[in-house]
Amino acid sequence: MYATWLTALWPSITRNRPPALFTPPLLLFALLPALLFLSGTAVRAAMPPMPAAEGYAADAAADSGFEAPPLVFDPAKPLVLLSGAPESDQLSQIVRLIGRGLTPPAEVRPTPGLTGAYALRDAAADPGLTAALALPAFILMADAPSFPYQSGDVTALFLAGHVPAALWVPQDSPFVSLPDFLAAARQGEGQVICAGPGRYSAAHLALVICNREAGVLTLFLPVLGTAEACAAATQGRVQAVWAYALAPETLPGFRALAVASESRVPALPDTPTFSEYDLRVILKAELGFAAAPRAAGREPKARSLRLGLENPATAEELRRLGFVPSPLEGKDLERYLERESIRLRDMAGEYPRLKD
Repeated sequence: MYATWLTALWPSITRNRPPALFTPPLLLFALLPALLFLSGTAVRAAMPPMPAAEGYAADAAADSGFEAPPLVFDPAKPLVLLSGAPESDQLSQIVRLIGRGLTPPAEVRPTPGLTGAYALRDAAADPGLTAALALPAFILMADAPSFPYQSGDVTALFLAGHVPAALWVPQDSPFVSLPDFLAAARQGEGQVICAGPGRYSAAHLALVICNREAGVLTLFLPVLGTAEACAAATQGRVQAVWAYALAPETLPGFRALAVASESRVPALPDTPTFSEYDLRVILKAELGFAAAPRAAGREPKARSLRLGLENPATAEELRRLGFVPSPLEGKDLERYLERESIRLRDMAGEYPRLKD
């Protein structure tokens, strides 16, 4: 539009004879783009140069749809750990213990639901959070239709250790030993119900394997955590609890019938293994931590968690409770998870009832 006006006015300008419409306001209107360009150039020249790092961050944010750059990990600030289960859950107790061993101590938030998947979902959405993960659920839940996030949205950054699964009953239960429990299961198929911390957990998979090995059918009631499973047993809604082979103080009022390990564990020295009854039920829950792939400071976080695990007071208390530290991180962890993914999915394929 401005070029059209200038073309029409040029003959009058060159003859120094202003036309009837060539007035000062009209001339100002015609020259407005040039004036704006010159004023903008002057302002930019007066501004201090933008540091290279800020310019890069701004360009990156623009290219990525105006997303904020990743959070910077500050080792002087406490980590925020999402436990993935209620505060009283056995594995949540281990998460809190590891968190207390960090420097500074971590802030631990219970985020129960869907076998820890809600905590992982929150960590996927917020790079500032670190969520507890538990195998096998971390792998097997990724195949479930109710998974609340995409499996690539959060990745493991540290594996802390493991504890075998175990079958527990209330102190006053009529089941004195594992054979008593199995005899009741054989008398009424599907009449014996066990509660445990969520579907696809080590507790859930241990029940399915035990059913097959013993030739029985017991049912699984998935709940938010081991404490809620114990409440269901105390109320008479279930007859037993599949949980973990930690010290009895982690499940007050309950006693273990059998442990799903190759040999007896120090935390429960008087409790036999399933193998002692000629049942090959060997399964462990592995506890670790995960964060969003784009989260800044993944390696420093992993180092911080390792140092917390190696804290002498923490390590001693973990051993006393029956948790076996076996730290993995980086490429070693990636290779281990690849192997476990294949093994666990093959195992799950052998047990169709796992998806019931």
